[in-house]
Amino acid sequence: MRPGNWQPQIELSALEQSIVKRIKRAKLFTFLRQCRHQLFNEEFQEELSKLYADSAKGHPPVPPAQLALATILQAYTGASDAEAIEALSMDRRWQLVLDCIDCENAPFSQATLVRFRTALIIHGLDLVQAQPENTQHPQVRSAIDSARLIEAQDVEVDTNGEVKLLQGVAKERRISIEDEEMRHGRKSKSQRFDGYKRHVLRDLDNGLVRAVGITRANIPEASVTDTISNDLKYQKVNLVELHIDRAYLSSSLVQNRTQELTVYCKAWQVRNGLRFTKTAFILDWDNQTICCPNQVTLPFSVGGKVQFPKNICATCPVRERCTNSKTGRSVSIHPDEPLFRELKQRQLTPVGRAKLRERVAVEHSLSHIGHWQGDQARYVGSRKNLFDLRRTAVVHNLHVLAKNFTHATEQSATSS
Repeated sequence: MRPGNWQPQIELSALEQSIVKRIKRAKLFTFLRQCRHQLFNEEFQEELSKLYADSAKGHPPVPPAQLALATILQAYTGASDAEAIEALSMDRRWQLVLDCIDCENAPFSQATLVRFRTALIIHGLDLVQAQPENTQHPQVRSAIDSARLIEAQDVEVDTNGEVKLLQGVAKERRISIEDEEMRHGRKSKSQRFDGYKRHVLRDLDNGLVRAVGITRANIPEASVTDTISNDLKYQKVNLVELHIDRAYLSSSLVQNRTQELTVYCKAWQVRNGLRFTKTAFILDWDNQTICCPNQVTLPFSVGGKVQFPKNICATCPVRERCTNSKTGRSVSIHPDEPLFRELKQRQLTPVGRAKLRERVAVEHSLSHIGHWQGDQARYVGSRKNLFDLRRTAVVHNLHVLAKNFTHATEQSATSS
């Protein structure tokens, strides 16, 4: 049976107004109460009702709008399913949002909340252990197989038949018995992290997070852009400017960009000790030639390597400042060399450097979402953790809307 639309009272009652006045810090509760009828309009509620079978049998389900609000509050407060049910019967802020003030029992059970979350994931609407002896049980058999796999990747048997720890790290090393997708990852040579990476695409015009993504810790960041592109197509959004970290330069968004898309990214630093760097060589893209500091010109191909003749380099007057190789100086031309040169030239201008600083806002959004979501994965598997990241992004966006709403209200009051 499909549920009917949830139609809570729009105007605040006297009791609700007194509760709102006592909410000093967690202002999102107030915003959700004031705007829940706009966030969950009839059209959106009709879409959510499709999670349930259209049958005349069974008891009327809990309105999905109520469950969706509870899910958002979970992400905002970090509450587990059990803690959310407890809050609905004891915390007036939760009751204010879900229209159940002073209720003795929660309007739905923990199992109902879990089933709703599962249905959201299955339908893709989250876009906006046993005794070892019982080895026939599927869960037990899976756990034993996982434990054996983890043991095998870290140990080896020597020639004497003794089991010893394996030197080095196995490729695609599994780090969790429960979650087969978690992996080791590295931010740098010294900074390591485990589990998953979160990715955020923020709209720099309005401050809202348009799309998010989850990848294993050992997968390159650029791989997430296909999923993010699909989310943008769903929203019918076209990118005009792309402000990214250098790790995303190899992504499909950059490689398949159109002429209308401008990429802003900090250029790679080119180093060669005390000798000439690649930037000292002049590239003529029209004629596909490269000219060295000694005015020797050779043809090049994008993605290839230019090798200057050793006899010319041996008699070059600036050889000491260029190379000490017996075979002569060589210069590699990266497949994205035109883009790298463009980024380098852009950041040399004041306007270009100002554009690069705009990406700081993306880091702020990523930090805020990380603060609300936490550093530990709440669920097992990347798909459920993507759901958790998406609902946390909803919390971020609601904060932005609440801030804009408050600002507009204050401006209206001042002008009147």
